[in-house]
Amino acid sequence: MPINYLDDNCDLIGFAKNISNNCENDISVVKDNCKIICLMTIMKGLDECYFSLFNTGLLDNLKQIIKWCYYKKVEKEKES
Repeated sequence: MPINYLDDNCDLIGFAKNISNNCENDISVVKDNCKIICLMTIMKGLDECYFSLFNTGLLDNLKQIIKWCYYKKVEKEKES
């Protein structure tokens, strides 16, 4: 069975609209706030649009947001 490098369930326009609705327009604000709805939107987009995001160069940027927010959460727990 050949590997499918296209995302059958991916709606990049819908994903972009959801990012606009659920996250801030400024990426630094997204990283500072780490809103759950925004992180869930990113994770859903990563799941549905992995190859499309990879091909557009956005995959690494979105993964970095998830990593940053996880790092912030772990650091807060260590301080407590």
